Amino acid sequence: MTRKKDGRSYIAVHDDAMDHPKIEAMSDTAKVHWLRLTGWCNRHRSDGLVSAAKAKERGPKIFKELTTELIAGSGPVLELQPDGRYYIHDYLEHQWSREEIEKRSKDKKDSATYGLHIRWHENRGIKEPDCEHCAAA
Repeated sequence: MTRKKDGRSYIAVHDDAMDHPKIEAMSDTAKVHWLRLTGWCNRHRSDGLVSAAKAKERGPKIFKELTTELIAGSGPVLELQPDGRYYIHDYLEHQWSREEIEKRSKDKKDSATYGLHIRWHENRGIKEPDCEHCAAA
């Protein structure tokens, strides 16, 4: 059976993420907000950084839960940064960075451009003066 690939962007969440002591100690509402913030960071290519307003948008109780060390020695899920924003703990350990996403996107575009060159020019024996690939050959 083949599966259709989903073209939307996605975040990586390990299948036992909810069993991690740091996550398990949070309320269900805080867990959902953590996932929502992670998705937001991915969509906006923020490398795991969120504004204080974004971190607080589900209310003071949830914000406190995410910014408090619930398990001794583990640190909070949202770590305050010197500029006033919050970093999602270990975000870049699990998610693609802005730089990695942009590189993958450029590589895919370059690959598609070259594939079209092969399809429309080389396979037909046509050299186009405006085609960077034909000019390089």
